[in-house]
Amino acid sequence: MTAVPAGTVPARGVTGTKPMCDYCDCRDLAPIRALSDDHDRIGSLMARLRGHLASREDAGAAAVLAELQGALASHLAREEAGILPELARRTGFTDYLDQLAAEHASARAGLIALDPAEPGWEARVPAMLDELVEHINLEEYDLFPASRMIIDDAGWARVAAAYGNVGGGDGDRSGSRDAPGARAAEASGRRATG
Repeated sequence: MTAVPAGTVPARGVTGTKPMCDYCDCRDLAPIRALSDDHDRIGSLMARLRGHLASREDAGAAAVLAELQGALASHLAREEAGILPELARRTGFTDYLDQLAAEHASARAGLIALDPAEPGWEARVPAMLDELVEHINLEEYDLFPASRMIIDDAGWARVAAAYGNVGGGDGDRSGSRDAPGARAAEASGRRATG
């Protein structure tokens, strides 16, 4: 098997990465599959962003950052509307859910709010991506398998309905044009073409 580059998400279907775990068949559940598919897409975007940064391709990096910000914002919103509240209905998960909420807040304040128009933004990205890799691994290898065993059929129906209310059961795959990176990439594209 190909070695996984340091700081990348071991996503399915992304060249050079190992598959996400699936020892409990949790991806057989549509809500988990949708979130895991998000992780795959986010992992691919993270690898592309690292590549653009390593090559010092600022316009490419800004464009990929905008895609990543949109994908991540949509993903977090679906988790916070569905699987996390459903786990909160059960006892014994307060500390765990507090940790996940803090990591979501950190992603919003850091990576999602990052504006490539700010000087030195590139230097902050690697640490933010490394934190995101750790968060995704926690969800893939802990949250999803545990949720598969803890949430009952009625709970999964509520999770699926909640996902549908925040961008569809299979996720909103469009980038957010309101993210700082999207605005910078759009402005960069206008300067390059006009």
